[in-house]
Formats: sequence, structure tokens, C-alpha cells
Amino acid sequence: MRGRHDNHRRFEVPATDGSRPLADGRLCGDKVSETYSREWVKHEILRSYELKMGILAIDIHNVRDPLKGTDVQGRNPLEHWRAGDRQFTSMYRTYDWIRDDGYNNIGGWIEQAARVAGR
Repeated sequence: MRGRHDNHRRFEVPATDGSRPLADGRLCGDKVSETYSREWVKHEILRSYELKMGILAIDIHNVRDPLKGTDVQGRNPLEHWRAGDRQFTSMYRTYDWIRDDGYNNIGGWIEQAARVAGR
């Protein structure tokens, strides 16, 4: 079924706009302040869920840009989604790149997301 993306869209009415290729691997999404509402992010999360891929979010607002410093913390893009009565934020992990040592741990995060997805 086609439709538009709404906040907290339920998966019984999947929607894609066809503007982005279908997800073909595990999706690892960031959540900087502007990313939360971008349509391509919503599309990739939806497709990853439909294809039973591993999903996780990584908060990168504390990663220091040499010219701009750090960013403000954005909303988690997983907040847009529910599966039945369960919010994605309760189903999938969100990590902080700096606090959770993403440089050394991202491989484990991806493996865990794949296991949760049954891969």
C-alpha cells in the first residue's frame, strides 16, 4: 500500500516514495538535529523493518567538528515508528558514538542488531 509518512506511522500501511533505492543491508542511522525528519531516513528505516534487517540508531551530536564544534542533540528518528503498540525506540538500541565508544564498538552493535533481526 502507498501512503505518506506520518509521525508514528503503523506498518500496516507501508509507504515509500520511490525516490531512494531500497535498503539492501543493515541500516545504521544517525540522529543529528536535522536528520530526524528527513524523508530518506524514514524511508530507509521503513524498508529495513520490512526486509527484517538489523536496525540501530547512533547519536553523533558529541562528535567534534574541527570548525563548528559539537552539535545539539537531535531527536531519534526511530521515534517516528511503531509496530503495533510497540515503539521502535523500545525495540531497537540507540548508542552514543562518544559515550559508548563507537570507534571500537560499532562492529558489535551491528552484530547485535543483526542477531535481534534473526540474521
